[in-house]
Amino acid sequence: DNNNNNNIKSIVKTKSVVFVRHGQSTWNERGIIQGSSDESVLTELGETQARRSYELLRSEKFDHCLRSPLQRAYRTAEVIWGEERNREKMDTIDDLREIDLYAFQGLDKNDKETIEKREFANAYAQWKTAPEKFEVSGHFPVVELWERGDKCWKEYIFPLVLDESKSIDSLLVVAHNAVNQSLLGNALGIGPEYFRRILQNNCGITKVELTTTSLGKDNSNELTLVKLNQTGGGNAPIKSNVDGKRYVVLVAAKHFGDKMNEAMGEINTIHTLLADVSFTRILSVCSASVDTNVECVLTKGLSALFKQKNLAECVKLETDASNESVQAAALESTGNILVVARDEKACRQILSGCLNIPTHVSERIKVMPGDGVTIVDVSKGFDKSAVNCVNFI
Repeated sequence: DNNNNNNIKSIVKTKSVVFVRHGQSTWNERGIIQGSSDESVLTELGETQARRSYELLRSEKFDHCLRSPLQRAYRTAEVIWGEERNREKMDTIDDLREIDLYAFQGLDKNDKETIEKREFANAYAQWKTAPEKFEVSGHFPVVELWERGDKCWKEYIFPLVLDESKSIDSLLVVAHNAVNQSLLGNALGIGPEYFRRILQNNCGITKVELTTTSLGKDNSNELTLVKLNQTGGGNAPIKSNVDGKRYVVLVAAKHFGDKMNEAMGEINTIHTLLADVSFTRILSVCSASVDTNVECVLTKGLSALFKQKNLAECVKLETDASNESVQAAALESTGNILVVARDEKACRQILSGCLNIPTHVSERIKVMPGDGVTIVDVSKGFDKSAVNCVNFI
């Protein structure tokens, strides 16, 4: 049997699942907590955002669409799907509705006095600071949501994309901020304590690749996050001029050797995305095995364009470095840091350190050379950091 297995060639297939949050709604605009209520609709800006997403995804050959039944997501899906695609390939799934927030639904976030005087004032504070422990109306909404996200993968997404008879290589899922976070959290293998740490802007586009490896009768499936929160308009999700905000911007370097002219396209793209951001540190980070005598022209070019006063630092990370040691070596600063990772392992270590996640989770996030920037908001410390985007370009 072993000899027979050795003669069998493995077959690898990669499919994609693209998640999109709905465009701005009337309750988003007014600051009202929506939850799974269905009273709000897209604003004019929301319609524009949906059309931008349509343009960004126009070349994607989607075979099927799953969408939330709530008006704001239902309409966004219609716009993105467009007239040219088959409407019979769209399914409405109730489990893709937004998080059920029970008595919180309809509260005005701007009306602090009302919130603080209501019987669930303590619950609101918990909702903001420890959402995985948040309880309202006898429910734990974020825990319930994570369970629903797991159900969506097992009962709707996997059965569609893994059934070869359905011929679905690319699936579009249009839903909401919180439910998309639960879907991504389940894909990455992280729990409800990571709620609010995976940013989903209105009409933000996120792509997960599902790679299936078949060897005889044995199959294995692997999920990888390859794009997070891509929006139209070219504005990276970073609030560069807000007091108290601090970011780590991660770029995966290509191997350009010492040829600056070959790197200039990427250097200019990154500088354009981050033109309004100032950095206190620019680092070239690599694994212990990388030869640092070879100059990283990407780091050199970015340092020049961002007019960095101090020379770019080079940091080598030990093979088994803990998140704490990575934070101490490369991520400590009073301001923003631009990190150029020179190899894949160093890239994963930086991500693990920024988000304080285990390496088996960071291995599922693919920061790709030449594919823009990955931004982590570390304003509240590494235990409460949030990934704003992955491979934003």
